[in-house]
Amino acid sequence: EKNPRRLERAFAAASRGLDAHLVLVGEGVERDAIKADAEHLGIAARVHMPGFVAHPHSYMAWFDVYAIPSNTEQFPISQVEAMAARLPVVATDVGDVRAILPDESRHLVTPAGDDEALVANLRALLTDSAMRARLGAANRAHVEAHYQLDSVLGAYDSVYSDAMG
Repeated sequence: EKNPRRLERAFAAASRGLDAHLVLVGEGVERDAIKADAEHLGIAARVHMPGFVAHPHSYMAWFDVYAIPSNTEQFPISQVEAMAARLPVVATDVGDVRAILPDESRHLVTPAGDDEALVANLRALLTDSAMRARLGAANRAHVEAHYQLDSVLGAYDSVYSDAMG
């Protein structure tokens, strides 16, 4: 579902010639395959898999880019957490991924099957610190405007009130 191997392949291509590292937080059945792919792609020393992390959002302060190359999603909370941490987002266009982002960040959302666009978008962010900062700030502002507890509770209250008549 999350397609970490797609991300690994995209990272290998996008990070050629760069001192970049890929961190895959969490556990899953593809762990051994990811390790084998990292060896095959020549990036094993730059791929880090800390496994299960109780509070994955705590890792985000160390990241420059957040990538979510999923096959399917609904409303990925991790994406909102990454945006709150001022990270630019590279993603596939599934579920609410695009809708969660502000307009200026949506150009980094690619069709789920377009791996070339995923590589290009990832490379653009890895090589452009000014773009990372600009989009990260826009993402943070968007979270503050739309996903703070008070505004979310207000939206739920409005939906429920309308439904109840």
